[in-house]
Order: sequence, then structure tokens, then C-alpha cells
Amino acid sequence: METIMVRVKEEHYFQEYSVSVDFSELFQLYNLRALDKSIVSCYCLLKMLECKRDEIKDIGFIDPDTMHVKTIEEPLYNRDTPETLLRFLKRQRDKKTILWPYNFQFHFILIVIKMYEGEVEVFDSLTKEAILYKSCFLMLKSVWETFIKEDQSHDWKPKLIWRANKKCAKQPPGTNLCGYYVCEYIHRIVSERANNERNREWLPVIDLSRNRDEVRSAVLRAGKEFGFFQVINHGVPEGTMRELEAACVDFFRLPAADKAAFYSEDTEQTNRLFSSTMYESGTGESYWRDCLRLACHPVERTKPGWPEKPAWLRPALEGFIVPARSVGMELLRLLCEGIGLRADYFEGDLSGGEVILNANHYPPCPDPGLTLGLPPHCDRNLITVLLQPGYVCGLQGNDVEARAALERGVGGRALAWREGGRMADLETLARQEGCGGEGGVGLLETDDEHSPAADREVACMVSYSSCGNCLSFPISPGPSMERRLTDLVDIEFLGLRFAGLGHDEAPKGPLVSRRCRQARGGVVCRSD
Repeated sequence: METIMVRVKEEHYFQEYSVSVDFSELFQLYNLRALDKSIVSCYCLLKMLECKRDEIKDIGFIDPDTMHVKTIEEPLYNRDTPETLLRFLKRQRDKKTILWPYNFQFHFILIVIKMYEGEVEVFDSLTKEAILYKSCFLMLKSVWETFIKEDQSHDWKPKLIWRANKKCAKQPPGTNLCGYYVCEYIHRIVSERANNERNREWLPVIDLSRNRDEVRSAVLRAGKEFGFFQVINHGVPEGTMRELEAACVDFFRLPAADKAAFYSEDTEQTNRLFSSTMYESGTGESYWRDCLRLACHPVERTKPGWPEKPAWLRPALEGFIVPARSVGMELLRLLCEGIGLRADYFEGDLSGGEVILNANHYPPCPDPGLTLGLPPHCDRNLITVLLQPGYVCGLQGNDVEARAALERGVGGRALAWREGGRMADLETLARQEGCGGEGGVGLLETDDEHSPAADREVACMVSYSSCGNCLSFPISPGPSMERRLTDLVDIEFLGLRFAGLGHDEAPKGPLVSRRCRQARGGVVCRSD
């Protein structure tokens, strides 16, 4: 047998034909040598079946075996190319993302067309000059102009924005593995979307654009049953979130000398860069992370204390923190309405403490089986807004793995205002396996037994901001609420929280120390 014929259905590449796979190409695949277009085309077909199985309906593909440099540049082949490409776009206009493995000069790149954003991203394992595939861009640009004229189903962007050389894993010098890297890029994109879809089966997802009564009920129910939930249509622009993620990643990639000025082990210092965590696990495991901690509110007062490098970190953080805090405050208003308090109950001093951003980076570990990203914990601030990039796994709530783009965790203090709401133990047990080279991104994952991650990546970044309390304000039931616990001020509450978790590093003070000792002795601080 010299050739294998793979029958392509109309539903896959929108025309029926056969892909011819030479047996020699299978030999190349078996020996991890260069991949032919036919093999990559078959890989895309497999991913289509995977998308169908996982009910991923917003990812499409362009066939690399019919759309490549020859069919675009050579007159013998390119007569029908514009119409073929237009057909791909029209038949997939309901897709958010279209993946196009493009071959030119014996090299593969992955072109990612974001239909609704009007953006084209290029993932290249060799970072070749964009001029080398300019003909592809010009063809796509011309076809896009025709597409938006003929298709009125959406308010399409008038022009495509081309973003060449997106950060991605790079192949080793002197190798011909570009096809494998393109397949890996595709795998990551599809797997990320599949994980998000699976999490929607159990993770409460609240659409903030719905009717207010409906949203209020959903927030209250999720707060009682889970203690955390994902929100969509929250008003924080997608670009704003991605810019903050990229800026934080770039900060951790700075030379050590540029980051040294921010490094401090002084826990009283607000703006600082530090490693590990103040907690000790007691199990022999280490907490393997770097953390950039910044005070972020009010922006006018805190901005001068933010890092100057990279230059885009300050504008990215400023653009994110204002709408993110607004979302947090709106959720507090919804919670108040749901439990019978006035909507502005948490306005002013009760939520007037610092807003803190923690950007967590988990670098490669030589012995990942001995490390965790963070210990099991409950957030002790009033409310947490978590921005978790899609490629970052490892967040766990109770015994179920959670992975989402933008989540909200209700902190322990908020739930102290009314008993009956359930506080979920949020874990970021980000174990690592393997390490990688420059340019990778993170994928840290655990299951219910906290097993090591199956995927081998480089690092991850998680950032969150807190609408914090003032330490001197009382924690007590709201008006008309049943009084079950002794009234505390916030710093006392922190002392009990630390004592209950078995940590010695608690806020200092005679009253706090006494209550901590009581907590360790089993006193639950109930009212007399």
C-alpha cells in the first residue's frame, strides 16, 4: 500500500473529496519528522470530531491541504482560491474562532481568525518574518471585504487586524517540527474550550445582563450553595483582561535586576514582589510561586507605587482595576438586596479598605511532585475578583475542579454578615510537572486527589483584586439579622481565621492573641 485515501464529508470542509495520504508520510509521522499537509489536514478532522463530541460549536477549521501557499500564489492553482476561502468564512460565520494551519516554504504556522473581533493571530514556532506570508494576508484581507458586504448576519469589523508572532512555544533550533507545534497549538485551543464547556455543567454561571431579579436570585443561590461562581457579560472588556494578563506575564519575564527593587520579605509592605507564601504546609510540601502584590485603589494615589517596567503594566492595571472593582461592588449590592439589606449596605467604609492585586506566577520546578502553588484557603477579604487565564488550570472549590475565565469568590468576611450562606474552600493547588523553554504559557492542573498535572508547560499567572474591609470596623449581623456570634472587629476576625487554619502569622494585638488562643483551644467565639 502506497497511499491511504481519507474521505472528507461535506460537513467538514464544505465539499466532498478525498485526502490522499502517502504511506511515506505516515513513516515520517512515526519517526517524528516533518509533517505533510495531508497529515495536518487529517489532524484537523480528528479535532472536528472532538469538538462535536464535546459540543464545542464555536471553533471552525480551514483545510490546510487545499489552502496553502501554492493555491494562493501560483496562477495554475489560485483561480478558485478566493471563492474557496469565502466559502469557508460564510459556512463558519457562527464560529468565534477559525483555525487555519498554513504551509509556506516548507514551514507551518497557525493562523487564528477571531471572527467577531476582526483579528488575525499568527502562532509561529520559528518566528519568521511576516513578509514571508504576506500573500496569505492580502488574500484574506480581500476576501474579508467581500464577506462583510455579502453577509449581514453580524456587525462585522470593517478591517482585519493582523497580529503576527503571538507568544507561543518554540521548536528547538535545527529541527523540522513546525507541523507538530501547529498541531499542539490547535490541541491547546480546543482543549481549553472543552474544559470550559465541561465546567459549565456544574459551575454556577451568572449572566449579569439578564433581568435584575433573576440575577439577584442567581447570585444569592450561588453564594449559599457554592460560595463562588463565574459571571459573563460583566462589562470588563475582553481586551482589558488579556492586556493585564500579558503585562503580568511580561513583568515576571523581566531580568532579575529589573525586578529586584520590588522584592521584599516584609509582610507589612503593601507593594512588593515575593516568593512562596507566609503559610507553612505542615506536610513537607513547598509552595512554589512568585507573587507581585500591589495596592490598586484609589488609582490616583496608588499608581505611582506600581512597577515602571514593563511600560504597559501601569495602563493595563489601571484599565482593569476600575471596571473589576465596579463588578465586585455590584455583586455586593445584589447580595444585599437578596438577603434583605439595603443595596448600599457595603458602600463607604465597610468596603473602603485597600483593593489588592496579586499576580501569581508558578515557575518551572525541578521536582514538581513536592510542590503546590498555594495552600487550601478561604479568601479573608470581603470579595475576590479572580481573573484566571483560560490556559491556567488548578483552581479547586471544595472537591471539584474549577476552571474559568473570570470568576468571583465571596470571601469569609462577607459571609460573616449572615450565617446560612456557605463558604467554599477555594484551593489553588497548582502542582507542576515538567518544565519548558522561553515563550511557553502555563497549564497547571489537579484533580480531586491533587495529582500532578498531565500537561507539561512553563508557567501560569493568576491575578485577583479584593474589595477589602477596614481592619477597625466591626463584623456583626446586619439589621434584623439573628445574632449568633460575638461581635468582632475585622482584625480580630483575621486572628481567628489564621488560628483556625493553624497559622502563627496572624495580625498582632492583645485581644487578637487571646481570641486566637481560645480558637486553638476549641472555643468557637459564640455569644454569651
